[in-house]
Amino acid sequence: MQKFKQALAKLTECSGEIKQDNLLLWAVKKSAVESQLNDLQQEIEDYELLNCP
Repeated sequence: MQKFKQALAKLTECSGEIKQDNLLLWAVKKSAVESQLNDLQQEIEDYELLNCP
């Protein structure tokens, strides 16, 4: 999960020039990382609920 957070931080910190050069690609990458992070967080929550006494 930490690696997804780091990847999202890198994408968020991209300079405006990089975003403007290929805004669509940047947005797709950011969206994909956010989606994967959300899915992983949900899976961790579900796992923790199953293991809760």
